[in-house]
Amino acid sequence: MKIEDIFTGNKHEITLRIKPAIKQDDFQTIDLSEVRVSYTHKMYWLVDSKENRIEIEGIGPEDNANLDLVTSEQSISMVVENNKNNKLTLKTRLFNEKITLTENIEIGYGDNILDDIDKRFSRHLTNNDKVQWLKNELLVYIGDKTIILINNSPKENGFRIFGKNISVDVSRKQDKYEIVKILKSSSKIKPSVLLETNITIKDISSTAAIKHEVSLQMSKIATNEQYLATWKKYQIKEKELTLKKVHDIGFLRIDKIDQIGDDKFRIFYKTDNNSINWTEKVLKDDYIDLLYNKEFESKTDEKSIKVKLTEYKESYIVCKTDIDLASKHKNKNFLYAILSTTCPSGNLSISVFI
Repeated sequence: MKIEDIFTGNKHEITLRIKPAIKQDDFQTIDLSEVRVSYTHKMYWLVDSKENRIEIEGIGPEDNANLDLVTSEQSISMVVENNKNNKLTLKTRLFNEKITLTENIEIGYGDNILDDIDKRFSRHLTNNDKVQWLKNELLVYIGDKTIILINNSPKENGFRIFGKNISVDVSRKQDKYEIVKILKSSSKIKPSVLLETNITIKDISSTAAIKHEVSLQMSKIATNEQYLATWKKYQIKEKELTLKKVHDIGFLRIDKIDQIGDDKFRIFYKTDNNSINWTEKVLKDDYIDLLYNKEFESKTDEKSIKVKLTEYKESYIVCKTDIDLASKHKNKNFLYAILSTTCPSGNLSISVFI
């Protein structure tokens, strides 16, 4: 399994847009195939596998809010977009904890597992090819490191490994780890732990007994419920940071709205001291909520309208929606635009109060 297979686009991932904090720095000076975000000396750094690093900052307010959240050791990050203008987009996935073992782990399989692979997943492979198929599905290779994604569901006397297209349940039998079941991937149960160690998958007859240090560390594996609780704490912290940015940026006063296409509208705003600050912080592809109530923290209701910001000019912004905003604006004046804490894509959005 490759590192990109870890990122499936689910809600437990963070998207982060970054740029060098010092304009003269260039991301081409580090190896972007394996990176992490760290925080030292009151600065954020993008660090590669050889410890080369560049000081970074977020491109937008939501990115700066997320910088602190992705510095955890219990996370995996990868570059998903490398723009020509020296800007990067990272994806980060959070976990409850990371366990690094110096001792090797051997995981065994029996004839029943080989038969199951033949019947349900990959017919007409030799036994050696079936073992390689298991490795390709379950083991994540990042540089010279091997990682598996696990939690202790559904049994306490073992753990589950989460792979690209399958998961496997591993039980402790006679002081050995043995694969007892292969399952198709499910979104209901998530891996909670990153386990980094040397892992061997082999016939159960030649699998070594579990060493004491391995047994001790594996007993700490977090449950799926703990993982969800950790993610909920992250979401609360993220909302607090985002709301602070909303208050810092303030309001943009709206003058009028013109329709310029079937699904595009030009929203004009008044230029003042706050609009300069506002337009420096809000980015293309952020969202706008059109609301009927003026409040700092927007609350989506059945009357709200969500549209996407597609263009930014000196005196107006362009938004895209199937709803006829111009007609609605005739009946009730738009008052303000403000960054919101709700957005379907995970970015900040903009609320326009009417």
